[in-house]
Amino acid sequence: MGEAFPEGVDPVITDYYDRAPEEVRLEQGPFQLEEARTRELIQRFAPPPPGTVLDVGGAAGAYALWLAEAGYSVHLIDPVPRLVAEAREAQRDGVVDRARSKPSTGVSPARPSRRGG
Repeated sequence: MGEAFPEGVDPVITDYYDRAPEEVRLEQGPFQLEEARTRELIQRFAPPPPGTVLDVGGAAGAYALWLAEAGYSVHLIDPVPRLVAEAREAQRDGVVDRARSKPSTGVSPARPSRRGG
């Protein structure tokens, strides 16, 4: 925990996620339903790969790795350095292009265009 936290992130939040087992949360109890439902919604509403996904608050990469394996280019951003390190550790065959602990300054999110509509 000796790592500096990104500017603007409440230390209480980073302290919580430094101690909580977020990297395995979706494998436990009712959180399994959360994971199944989230995946179902992504499959229903996301355009098919190839495409680029920005996983903001992606934690340890549960969805980022799954999406990358499905053929998306994935960029994971999370303010908790320990979780970004977990995502990097779980990364297989370079499927996650980049995992960084905070977004670059001066970048504003663009609104995605709607295909076919």
